[in-house]
Amino acid sequence: MTERKIKIIRIVFLAGAMCLFASCRDNYHYRYFFIPSFGDKKINTHERPGFKILNEDFALDKNRVYYREESLESVDAKSFQIIHKNYFQDKNNVYYLDVRNSIEVNQPKAWIILIPVDLKIRLNEILSLVILKGVDRKNIKVLESLHGSDYAHDNSFLYYKGVALEKIKKKPEFLQGSLYELLKGSDAVFLNGRPLAGSDPDSFVAGLHYAHDKHGCYYLDSEVVHFSCRPELFKVIKFGPKNEAESDYANDDDKLFYKGHVVPGVDAASFQIYVDEQDCYSGVCGRDKNAFFREGKRTQAPENPE
Repeated sequence: MTERKIKIIRIVFLAGAMCLFASCRDNYHYRYFFIPSFGDKKINTHERPGFKILNEDFALDKNRVYYREESLESVDAKSFQIIHKNYFQDKNNVYYLDVRNSIEVNQPKAWIILIPVDLKIRLNEILSLVILKGVDRKNIKVLESLHGSDYAHDNSFLYYKGVALEKIKKKPEFLQGSLYELLKGSDAVFLNGRPLAGSDPDSFVAGLHYAHDKHGCYYLDSEVVHFSCRPELFKVIKFGPKNEAESDYANDDDKLFYKGHVVPGVDAASFQIYVDEQDCYSGVCGRDKNAFFREGKRTQAPENPE
């Protein structure tokens, strides 16, 4: 069995084990409505006078603030206030709590069919407390989105995970219609806290994967492809019964692109998406007047294409 398969089995087994044995309640809650608990563990309130659960992640007592049972030693409990999710403040500072997850897994030696019987899994959360520098604590606001945002702003700066990105000249806002959380700032469009190279927020238009502004075009995936195009003629090629689905192909009249890369040897003007019920159902295939293409590469056409 390959190491890759073992890793996949571990992850699947981990997810199932967490829900099966911990009932997926790895957070703060009141058991039976009045017993403060974290997961299946009862909180000893005699050791924590004044203990109170604030939400599923945060709790405090007279002296300490806790994030999922990790004490935030530098935060003042008496003046602690949650702004939104991982943004909070006390009398001294405004903070962002950056949480990174890591998984430790042993090397199983005993297997029953494909299930490791001696699997040991440890979940680690690495916490980093970021202090927002120069923030106007009376006017700090978190930008909300469907996915839960790590962006915040006051009247002067835009922040991502507590780090200042740019000075604010106009109110930042999320762009609609993309699979990705794109934020239109004052001087750039941001993805995961990073500015898209050369982006112009005033002319920026986003689709599911493709986007363009007056300077050029972008393909958004696990990595961003910034490519040269003719923005005024750029369009994503669609398919489907009502021509409603966006493919990974696009053109700007004389060039055809697949995932942001120029497709060589194609007649862009005659190119159309080809769809069948086998390998070409998701818009990865197409043809021009001379040839057939799959995933942006010239290839043999399927038998009897319509």
